[in-house]
Amino acid sequence: RTTLANQIKAFIREQHNSVSAKLATALESETWVAVNASKRFQRLVDSLIAGDVKVSNEEGDVDDEVSSVAVVVGDGQYRTVKSAMMMIQLLADDLLLAKQLPTFATEVTHCVIDLLKQYNTSVCQLILGAGAMQVSKLKSITAKHLALAQQSISLVAAVIADLKTPTCELVDGPKRFLLEQEFDRSLRDLKLHKSEIHEKLVSIMRDRVEFHLHNLSSIIETLNAAEQHDAVVASPTEFSTALTKEMGTLRRVISELLSEDDQCDILGRVGAESASMIVAKLAELMSSIESNAFTLTRITADIESILQAMKSFPMSEAHVVPLEALFDALSSAAPPPQTSSVDQPDSVAASNDEEETA
Repeated sequence: RTTLANQIKAFIREQHNSVSAKLATALESETWVAVNASKRFQRLVDSLIAGDVKVSNEEGDVDDEVSSVAVVVGDGQYRTVKSAMMMIQLLADDLLLAKQLPTFATEVTHCVIDLLKQYNTSVCQLILGAGAMQVSKLKSITAKHLALAQQSISLVAAVIADLKTPTCELVDGPKRFLLEQEFDRSLRDLKLHKSEIHEKLVSIMRDRVEFHLHNLSSIIETLNAAEQHDAVVASPTEFSTALTKEMGTLRRVISELLSEDDQCDILGRVGAESASMIVAKLAELMSSIESNAFTLTRITADIESILQAMKSFPMSEAHVVPLEALFDALSSAAPPPQTSSVDQPDSVAASNDEEETA
């Protein structure tokens, strides 16, 4: 019996090492492009959640019988990538192995937890740490890559939350409590990773707003020095046209890939921070703006354009009101403008250009 037990433990170790290497290879070659979910993969997820996996999913099934662009787990839908689907398949294999070898369920469960740590750490290094630019040859880490990484770890977290109980039930005694703690710790790490991705998405837009606000001083100087014509044109400057275009791109990516709650968290913070930064910067430059009617009219058009763009952002009134008050103040001070013969750019429409890089 001792010999047989040692052989089984050695088999589990070798199996885990092979699976770990396979996952590492999949992550290194990941292109971070969303893939559709097959019917068989969705059935695998459903069986995992129910805790009754009987047949492991075969490699390559993710490309067959495409049924949906998203994987459904309970009330949630997740857009994900190939490596995340492989991770789910590997979890299913381990759960099946634990059921086939109940005496060694503790060892197999430790393998599951190790895989979770490996996956979470690797995704963090590849996307937040920009490692994918070296190993996967990505030109940059975009908002779309961040959103797909968030969806991938959210999918794993959603499955693990339901997988925890049936897996730990295979283990008796005090070890069960320790394994439950390990599962909880892995879930906390995945949720922390998700919050860090959200913060990164917010910081991308924060950096872009800072960049455009830095250029605003020179734009105002150029407007003040420009030869003024009889017609005062109420068209936005490149300050708002560039900024609202980037806001539209971020909003489109977030809306396409993330859940409504995640959209509110990210876009709400982006809108609130952007509004506060713009109000503070314009307060510093107000004397230069108000001294020239032409400049005042153009900057007023900028604020109007930004306000229109932010209407699609889930912001609280506390953050919108200061920007609206600034617009009202500028509008009352500006002379009646003539409408430009050139159509104003759509500040809210989603851009077809590449997303802004992190």
